[in-house]
Amino acid sequence: MKRIIITFLFPLIMVTAAMAQSSCPYCHGTGTVVKNISVSQYGLADYKVKCPTCGAVTLKSTGHSHIHCQHCGGTGRKQSSRTRDNVTYDPDSPEGMQARALAYTIKYGLPYTDKENEAVKRLKQNDPAMANNWERYRQILNQGTIHFNQNNALCFYRYDTVQNIDAAKNSYDQELAKIGHLLKLPNDLYAVYQQLYAKYQSAYNEYRDITGKSQHLRNLQEQLDNYILMKNMFY
Repeated sequence: MKRIIITFLFPLIMVTAAMAQSSCPYCHGTGTVVKNISVSQYGLADYKVKCPTCGAVTLKSTGHSHIHCQHCGGTGRKQSSRTRDNVTYDPDSPEGMQARALAYTIKYGLPYTDKENEAVKRLKQNDPAMANNWERYRQILNQGTIHFNQNNALCFYRYDTVQNIDAAKNSYDQELAKIGHLLKLPNDLYAVYQQLYAKYQSAYNEYRDITGKSQHLRNLQEQLDNYILMKNMFY
């Protein structure tokens, strides 16, 4: 009898273990997770309710709810790395940092063009040391452009000053000057340099201009607030 019971129980145990390993660790295979969505009672008396899904008794105002698990999409099954939509690489790894740098360059900086790539390729063949100098110079130029464009995009969410922007520009210019005197670029790459430097300068000018206007408005608002404060105190 024991042998018969074990014979039937063993496959059941194996199936249960396999299901546990394949079930989503966040919802434990249910496909839903509990989320409390606070609901205002608008002055009405709060009262207890029983959840028809799990049987939990909670106050109505807690908004006890069951929603689809975002990790498994409501299937209850563990998502493999192959089927997962999100990126699984470490953002702090060299690959992750390189990917972020490329994304910032495309969005805010100075992405490479086919024309520049061809010019740099020829320069590497003729003068590898000069090509290296150009890459160093270009990297600083790109970093400065990203700095000004990115901060310009975020200027409505945080404050900056013209003085800080000028100090940053001066710092980038000093770094560029350390390498700039070493550059002797061929005509095709020199034309690319002029275009890139113009974009760097334009990014600085635009960010400085909008920050200057914002700073002026903040100063006016501060003067108005002080005037209203003084008026309320003495009149």
